[in-house]
Amino acid sequence: MKLILYEDFPQEAGTPEYYAHYGRHHLPRDKSHTPYAFAKRQPDKTVFEIMNQSRELMGIFMEAMTMTQGFMACHQLDNPLLPADEKYDFGWVWEGRNDQDGGGEDERVELVDVGGGAGHALSAILSWEKRLDPGRCVLQDREEVIAAVAPEGVLEKVEKMGIDFHKGQPVKGARGYMLRRCLHDYGDRECVDILKRIEEVMEKDSKVLIVETVLVSGESPPFSYALDLAMMGISGKERTLEEWEGIATEAGLRVGKVVMGRGIGLSILECVKL
Repeated sequence: MKLILYEDFPQEAGTPEYYAHYGRHHLPRDKSHTPYAFAKRQPDKTVFEIMNQSRELMGIFMEAMTMTQGFMACHQLDNPLLPADEKYDFGWVWEGRNDQDGGGEDERVELVDVGGGAGHALSAILSWEKRLDPGRCVLQDREEVIAAVAPEGVLEKVEKMGIDFHKGQPVKGARGYMLRRCLHDYGDRECVDILKRIEEVMEKDSKVLIVETVLVSGESPPFSYALDLAMMGISGKERTLEEWEGIATEAGLRVGKVVMGRGIGLSILECVKL
């Protein structure tokens, strides 16, 4: 609620002025010159550059992200990754180990949570998917976010890594890379660039898990479309399956298995190299 009062209301109130300035058919395509930045009178800056100017504002943002995790979880059987009534099967990760029977060593990273925030989703996954090795998992986000992660529970053994995923993916050849509720923050061009950075370091058997809302015309609930409008304020958007497939293809990936969410639940798109 605080984030809505501090940020969303001013952004929405400034949207008519934004379109009066840029033209009513203009859609934000980059992280600067967005309705949010325009409302803040700092059109050349990105949302995070603006938020980083205030520790209070960044704190409110992180608190809101934590609350959102809980909101999504209550609609998904208390599991932040669940899209429906069944747990996602990570069997493809551990089945490829050459040491699963104790007969050898395999140092390959199993799962990288890219843009994973405080690790809520990764922690939940590791809590119920006991076959995954926390010591072979990596939690990535911006430096200031990673610095605030509490190394507790299953996250204690997880490697925490501060990165800028626009500039490259430092973990090469992991079995899986997960982007959960990250790409909807960005326009199509930036999504392609982010995915390309991962595709460049993937092995032939690596997978990218895109965990996002998938809009279905005439079926998605009003909340999903309201979120789509809200994301437009920072140059993001919710997408249909066809739109996700197009972005993946441009990044050198192919969407294979799709586990569709129900209601406001998240869907999981498994992507492999073309």
